[in-house]
Amino acid sequence: MKPIPAILEPIGLAGSPLETIEALETALRGQKNADAIVVLLTDWAEHREQARVAVLVLHAEQIVLSQTAFGGRYGEAGRLGLCHLLTWLLEQGVTNFKEAVFAPHELQRLLDNPNQQVLVQIRAIANPIDPAIYCQKRS
Repeated sequence: MKPIPAILEPIGLAGSPLETIEALETALRGQKNADAIVVLLTDWAEHREQARVAVLVLHAEQIVLSQTAFGGRYGEAGRLGLCHLLTWLLEQGVTNFKEAVFAPHELQRLLDNPNQQVLVQIRAIANPIDPAIYCQKRS
């Protein structure tokens, strides 16, 4: 059995979707993304217009975690940035998307100290999700 890869410090900048997309795309370039599991880590499930979202990408050899750069909390740029990233991941062949919802302080604590115990917790609470719900136009 292979050991679980270490979680690196979150990449990107909190509240800065463009910089974080660039960091994620760079980190994921050359990976077998079709085998990846993408988990959206959020602090609101039913009120996405208020949510902060970080992205966790699980590969067999690498785990990539972003800062909370996406979601409605960061306005139109945060919403569009997340949609752009999810579209790019779909184009890379990713089909396994999940969402894990945390209280706001729990999400920040997770990002401040990512570790194997946190990864186990995320995998336990993550539920399958259709990434298209994050790309819906606001009325």
